Amino acid sequence: MIQPTQEEFAIRAKQYIDTYNKRYEDQPFHQLYFHSCDAKKRCLELTHPIYPEELNVFNGLHGGAMAWLVDSCAGLLCRSYLDVTVCVTVNLNINYIKGVSPEDPIVIRAAISGPGRRIVNINMDIRNRDTDQLYCTASSVFYICE
Repeated sequence: MIQPTQEEFAIRAKQYIDTYNKRYEDQPFHQLYFHSCDAKKRCLELTHPIYPEELNVFNGLHGGAMAWLVDSCAGLLCRSYLDVTVCVTVNLNINYIKGVSPEDPIVIRAAISGPGRRIVNINMDIRNRDTDQLYCTASSVFYICE
């Protein structure tokens, strides 16, 4: 695995996020936004506003929406950091820690912990962007298909 420069990583991440968002442009609650990235730490951070369609019966962010957020962030990280076209989730584990209110500004973080030739281990979390309150942690295994 060749580590990209910070600039290469940021450019690719933004391009993959734009492509992702165009695919779902008619569904605003599927939009993800670039927050930051760090090539040395192999980390990508995204933001996402919480929409009414994503709330559970307790008026908090639905667990399935949290799973979608961490999985999408991890996939975008895998594609943009490793510069691959196709990678798929093989395994996803989530630990829900605290409920997320609709007004909470969230940041989704993903970091590659174990890159291989075909298998990539990624750790993720969702936190409050302002207070750093932890809402969930997750880990996944991705398979590079090319």
